[in-house]
Amino acid sequence: MAAPLLVVGLGNPGPKFSRTRHNVGFDFIEALSVFIGCVPKRPLLRPVEWCAPQRTQFGVGVAAPLTFMNRSGAVIPWLVRKSGVPLDRVIIVVDNMDLPPGEIRMKRRGGTAGHNGLKSISAAVGSDEYPRLYIGVGRPAPDIDTISHVLGPFASENRAAVDRAIERVVPVLAAGAEYPDIQQVISRVNARRRHGE
Repeated sequence: MAAPLLVVGLGNPGPKFSRTRHNVGFDFIEALSVFIGCVPKRPLLRPVEWCAPQRTQFGVGVAAPLTFMNRSGAVIPWLVRKSGVPLDRVIIVVDNMDLPPGEIRMKRRGGTAGHNGLKSISAAVGSDEYPRLYIGVGRPAPDIDTISHVLGPFASENRAAVDRAIERVVPVLAAGAEYPDIQQVISRVNARRRHGE
């Protein structure tokens, strides 16, 4: 029996932030949406574009909050209620500076590690007990501050590495509803952590 998943990618709305390091969550949702054949729509009066799991043959839904990163949590309780997907099967996709560009890692739960999007979600749902998929964007150079780094574009070779990481993981999450235990999904994702794995 299918166990639906909801995959939520974080980012900042607007063309100014498109394809920046902080927006890899949006990039992931765009790729996953194409793979599962569902076009996210914005519901009336809700700052989110989403596609419910019930609308796809895969049993996997996608969502992209249209709030800015530090208010990402505002729509998560609504998405959980509306989708019927429990929080422990809502996968949050975010950038991670501790991983090199193109490396990914998935965890069942964890702290926020200073990430404003995760802080907002944890505050909104009152818990850190939700899975997250980290996409590595690397650390800034010594002369670049953190904000400029995450809001900046990738060097071309790093962009290519991130795009390859997204390509590796999208099919795994698209098949995630086949696995009732989220740990099975996590193990399959982490088996593809680096290019060539």
